[in-house]
Amino acid sequence: GFMANALPAAPAAGTGLDLGCGLGLQTMEMRKRGYDVIGLDPSVGLLAAGQQRLGPSPVLAASALQLPFADGTLDFVYTIGVLHH
Repeated sequence: GFMANALPAAPAAGTGLDLGCGLGLQTMEMRKRGYDVIGLDPSVGLLAAGQQRLGPSPVLAASALQLPFADGTLDFVYTIGVLHH
């Protein structure tokens, strides 16, 4: 709810990135709320476990230091529980 309250209503918010999505829990929650969100995490194992547990969701295995997106592709980015790691 906190993220959805900070953003324009879906789909006007555009495309977002869940940076360091891990299992993809927040990615899926935002998608349930109508947001177009892609999950990104360097851990292939976590992404695979999340897909098994939560079902298919658009996720990528990549580094936050080298995002695989062209400039201007994303409209918002959020990260939860990443910086302290």
